Amino acid sequence: MDIQCFAVFSHCHVGGNPAGVAVTDKLTNESEMQCITVDMGDSGAVFASRNSDGSFRARYFSRESEVVFWKNATIGQGTVLSEKYGAAKYTLQLDHSSTVVERVQINDELDERFESPAGKSAKSHIEVDRRSAQ
Repeated sequence: MDIQCFAVFSHCHVGGNPAGVAVTDKLTNESEMQCITVDMGDSGAVFASRNSDGSFRARYFSRESEVVFWKNATIGQGTVLSEKYGAAKYTLQLDHSSTVVERVQINDELDERFESPAGKSAKSHIEVDRRSAQ
């Protein structure tokens, strides 16, 4: 499984919150996703696969357990989806709700935009650095 690692909210390529992102043809089972997350050594990861309607099923894991939503991983996922499928708004189906993530180019900057499951949106420049997998 190809896991891409990011440092989200880094500043001048320093610091940031680590997040792993995997976009696969089919999600694996919960225990395997949990083991992968633990092996990565990061705070957590998001695993996603495309649904027949074009949305993505997203599941978030910390090192301890599956979690409902994780903003940092969602932002990293926006980067991966836009690189893989092109610039667009992507709907992410969660267990009991959905969210939207998008990556847009404004002048020379790439901006991540997302809407939390609670319906609040964030639109600002967010630095996302790709980093090596552990």
